[in-house]
Amino acid sequence: LAGLPLELQNANVLSGVHLQVHPATMIAVYPEQAAAYALHKDSYAPADNDPATGATRHLTILAYFNDWRPGHGGELRIHESAGQRPDPRHFQALEPKAGTVVIFDSRKVWHAVAPSLRGDRWAMTLWVH
Repeated sequence: LAGLPLELQNANVLSGVHLQVHPATMIAVYPEQAAAYALHKDSYAPADNDPATGATRHLTILAYFNDWRPGHGGELRIHESAGQRPDPRHFQALEPKAGTVVIFDSRKVWHAVAPSLRGDRWAMTLWVH
């Protein structure tokens, strides 16, 4: 993934923005029956300009490491938005299967994580700044 920012720049994905992968990687384990993640965006820029809260994030990259089956829960929920606000009732659920990589705009995509119902949910997150 180290070469991803250059490939995105060459493809003119975010024109005029110099991209780099942040040196920190987040590994998250959502224990069975114990965790979910509330509806949010990974960056609220430009309203929030504090790098400590993710303001410099442009892209989020998620990779999953689960032996996932239907009914296990832990799906990533990508929500539709109504203007600047998310619609909590309308979303697309993405299965957290091992080997799946999801890339989305940190500043535009509202998302949540459904509770893990069976087994722990493992995910790695990288942010491109």
